[in-house]
Amino acid sequence: MDISLIDAIINALRKHVVDVILHGSVIEKDDFDEEFSDIDILLIINDKCDIREVLRALSYLPLDRRIDLSVYWKSFVETEFLKGEPFFGATILYGKSALNSEFVKNLRQKGFQFSNYTIYRELVFFSLVIPRIIMDLKDGRIISAVNRSYHLAKYALATVLMLKSKNLIVRFRDIIRKALELGFNSYVSRLIKLRNNRKNIHNLHDALGYFNDCYDFFYACLSEYIDFSFKSANEFISKLIDASYVSGKLDYQSMKLIYMSDEKCREIILGKFKSVLRRIINGVQKQFKLKI
Repeated sequence: MDISLIDAIINALRKHVVDVILHGSVIEKDDFDEEFSDIDILLIINDKCDIREVLRALSYLPLDRRIDLSVYWKSFVETEFLKGEPFFGATILYGKSALNSEFVKNLRQKGFQFSNYTIYRELVFFSLVIPRIIMDLKDGRIISAVNRSYHLAKYALATVLMLKSKNLIVRFRDIIRKALELGFNSYVSRLIKLRNNRKNIHNLHDALGYFNDCYDFFYACLSEYIDFSFKSANEFISKLIDASYVSGKLDYQSMKLIYMSDEKCREIILGKFKSVLRRIINGVQKQFKLKI
């Protein structure tokens, strides 16, 4: 990672930026793939700044396709971190802060509190990433499809481990360590194989097969908590072959795929939540008054 890009972001947004954090597999090393992994950057901006001005400034920077830059207001990052949001938890705790800001130091000092919201947000992630993989495959975006497929598998195992241990577990090394500790040895072998197999993806057919393998792992990990409607990705993809658009939806009972076909909006139930996850979702909804 060229550190000059971080400097360029800071210089372009000097009056707006609170901190810039490099995070994810690029700093984990043992989970980074030169071809398929994104370079993840979190930009935290002041609450009162004009987001249009920020996006305009960023548009002039040399951000290639591998840069996954997310931009959030300071107050939102703090609120979500304190609620137990896993993305912000991992990024704040384990990411590399370019400015070593008081804001980040204070959040680290407060510490991350695991909660039902942590699990809920992982379920939201699954409901969003699966349709994005499908659209990537339909549009021939192989690298994005493979990267997201691997994340689907990786965070499926992480979610199971978090449900059992009640701790934030998102880094690859922590997933492997906790899985071995809990006796999930075969899952560790499969996840490592999926991580390593990314380098064998050369075309769209390979990417589709890889997604099916990652979905199979996702299915295996979460079948204890979700009654899945399809045992393979190929089963539901065959129903979406003519879809012009696919998105995801999470409700109290299930995870769904919403798609457009023949100018009509249709839906497929991907899986129904078992009692443990239903209680978690209902509890989160009541606690934070969310509309799901």
